[in-house]
Amino acid sequence: MRSVLATAVCAGALLLAAPATATPILPFGGDITVTPQWVEPGGEVSITLDCDDHEHAFVESEAFGEVELDGEEGVDLLVDEEPGRYAVHGQCGPDGPPLNDTWLVVEDDYPYGGVETGAGGTAMRAVSPAVSAGVGVLAAAAVGGGALFLRRRRAGH
Repeated sequence: MRSVLATAVCAGALLLAAPATATPILPFGGDITVTPQWVEPGGEVSITLDCDDHEHAFVESEAFGEVELDGEEGVDLLVDEEPGRYAVHGQCGPDGPPLNDTWLVVEDDYPYGGVETGAGGTAMRAVSPAVSAGVGVLAAAAVGGGALFLRRRRAGH
């Protein structure tokens, strides 16, 4: 009975950890790349679309309106909007699937370089929630398995 319980705990931990590490399925077409993603009003950005055919591809945003790429892979645009966060949408033609949206941030005095707070742990990136959930499930499975092992050992089995 205890081995069945231990097997069930381990199988449950593996099943719960699997979705946390799985690659997400993208619902749309390719990607839109905005470089740089942070720009001051009046600044220039380069936008490229991941399309097979750029002939009728277009990109649009409240930051710069709608722009057709006319067969080019990308376009350079001036951004004269007020500071804010603007969604950037695109499509590889009128009948093509929409591309995965991205963001353009227009900001006065946007930050340059890294945070100047010293080196070490403060310079690390945050861990995604999926990784945190996976680590938590595996840690719980390890603790539960260890508890079962100790209980079984004390009982003399």
